[in-house]
Amino acid sequence: MEINKAMTMSNGLEKAWEQQTKKKANQVFANSINEVLNFHGIKEKINHTHLLRIQGNSNDDLVLSYFQNRSNDRNKLAKIIEKYIWNVVEKDTYLYHFTSEESARSIEQTGILRLYNILKRYSEGEIKDFINDFNIPYTQKDNYQNIFYTSMTPIIPKLSDSKTIENFRDFTGSLGARLKFKLLQKDDNLRHITYEQDKFKIIHDLRKMIKEKHNMDLIINGFTTRFASFYVNQKYSFENEVRLYSNLLWDEELSTQYNTPNIPYVELVIRNSILQLEEVIYEFNEEIFDEDN
Repeated sequence: MEINKAMTMSNGLEKAWEQQTKKKANQVFANSINEVLNFHGIKEKINHTHLLRIQGNSNDDLVLSYFQNRSNDRNKLAKIIEKYIWNVVEKDTYLYHFTSEESARSIEQTGILRLYNILKRYSEGEIKDFINDFNIPYTQKDNYQNIFYTSMTPIIPKLSDSKTIENFRDFTGSLGARLKFKLLQKDDNLRHITYEQDKFKIIHDLRKMIKEKHNMDLIINGFTTRFASFYVNQKYSFENEVRLYSNLLWDEELSTQYNTPNIPYVELVIRNSILQLEEVIYEFNEEIFDEDN
């Protein structure tokens, strides 16, 4: 139902953009946006074909294209911002997934990695903080029911860092496992988490500028779901997290399932994915954290 509604909205916006592509009057807004991008050291620019001006309830809204069908234009501003804030993980990077012995055995035997719904960590400095920081209506919380993710790290925590090890026990339990994956190819949905809050200033600056200079609200379609997927509180920087994300509204449609505590998840078949499982180490046999030399 929600997916159909999203696709209907996408088709409607596609037609609206086709009609507005030639409206060069919108270039004044693109110029203002480019000034902010340049201020933050970004040389890429957008133009009027990447914008849609629509009538809101009380005033106009300025919408950034998330649905254009021209491959070189699709998600233009959103991609610029995303690239600026979150780095894509490079090919051939080794990534480690810490989990319980039970979960590790399941992944090893079935070749399936679970991506859990992001609302699982709603109150842990992620979605809740994102909503507060960007003044997003709480009514949009339902959007996050379609977002699924799994966490990895390129850095194995050191045994001497007892505080970090203690926090990782939330994933592993008293005895857990470490899975080693190799990234076979880069993917826009696999990114390093950024804990630098200053990086997010660009979003605040863009929205503030459009409001003050043009008395319009800046809307980035997909902003509340895509960007929220990679938004993590700085207090979790010890995790050095890399996050693989899937949004059922826009990505391929997967079947949502539920585990015992009734937490929704989707299944990623590793064999057909960007990841290659190379090693599984169980803690009862071998140390899963980095021993100090």
